[in-house]
Amino acid sequence: MKSAENSARDDDARDVFDDMGERMKLIKLLVDSKIYFHKDVALEYMEIKRLISDLAEEKKKVERERHGGVALARLEVLTAAATGELGAARENLADAREKLAQRNQQLDEKEEELATARQQLAQRNHELDEKNKELKASRLKLQEMETRNYQAEQLDGNAADPGPSQVQTTRRQTRSMQQKKRKFSGHCTSKDDNLEVLREKLIKGFMELAGPRNLGVKEIGKLNEKPFQAACAAKLPPKEAEVAASKLYSTWEKLLDDPSWKPSMIGAVGSDYQRREWGEGPYKSVVDTLVERKEYDFDGTLACDLWNYKEGRKATLGECIDYLLDQVKQPTIIRRRKSRRMNGSSCAAAY
Repeated sequence: MKSAENSARDDDARDVFDDMGERMKLIKLLVDSKIYFHKDVALEYMEIKRLISDLAEEKKKVERERHGGVALARLEVLTAAATGELGAARENLADAREKLAQRNQQLDEKEEELATARQQLAQRNHELDEKNKELKASRLKLQEMETRNYQAEQLDGNAADPGPSQVQTTRRQTRSMQQKKRKFSGHCTSKDDNLEVLREKLIKGFMELAGPRNLGVKEIGKLNEKPFQAACAAKLPPKEAEVAASKLYSTWEKLLDDPSWKPSMIGAVGSDYQRREWGEGPYKSVVDTLVERKEYDFDGTLACDLWNYKEGRKATLGECIDYLLDQVKQPTIIRRRKSRRMNGSSCAAAY
């Protein structure tokens, strides 16, 4: 019985061992399957991780490319803007250079004008010195004229007893001479102004004189009509000559008064045909008028000046005063001769 029990136990034990062996196999299979599963999972994980890493790199690359494209576009925009600004800067630089050249040219012109003004100022100072000398000579001549008048009046007074009217006239003349003397001997703020005042008074005085004279007053800048009349009279009948002279004179007068007509030189006045047709008289009249207007800075207003008609030029103050002195001397000489003749006849009657 014991052996049967033992064998039964052995069988049970064997079954247990067999069962445990099967279980161990199952466990091993499970473990192996788990291990393989985990290996597959690990491989899949690594593959997924690699894919994720690749995707991350790709993403970074895409982002870099995208940022690079934006930066490139921005760079292109900035480049275009900079190019535009550079073009504008070049245009501004060209304008600045052109303005600088114009300023330099204007500066050169101003320097030339300044040099011309200096020369004119020096010439003006020289003319003022000459006018000052002329003014001094005029003062001396006026003083001499006053002295001669006084002496002549004294001689007339000794020759005959002056009446009340003569005494009054003499006093008025003396007062006038004294006023002139005080005027010319007083302190002057401007020598040129005094000369202009003297010239204006001489112009006024010559306007009041009647009769033909070598010295007189001329309207400056006025076209002389006589050469036109003479030229037309030499070529046309009297009636036609008068109309043609008036028409030709009016044509040139309107042309001279036109501000837009500015001949570049005196030789350009009129055409050669007109010069040959009408002669030198009208041509010279137009040229002289142009020269006078340029010299006197003619602006269209009436201007008069002392004129020497005999020599065809502007009269000086000295020769005008000499002429007036001669005019003053003539009545005095006539009175003196009359007085001498009267005294001579009285003496003859007494004998």
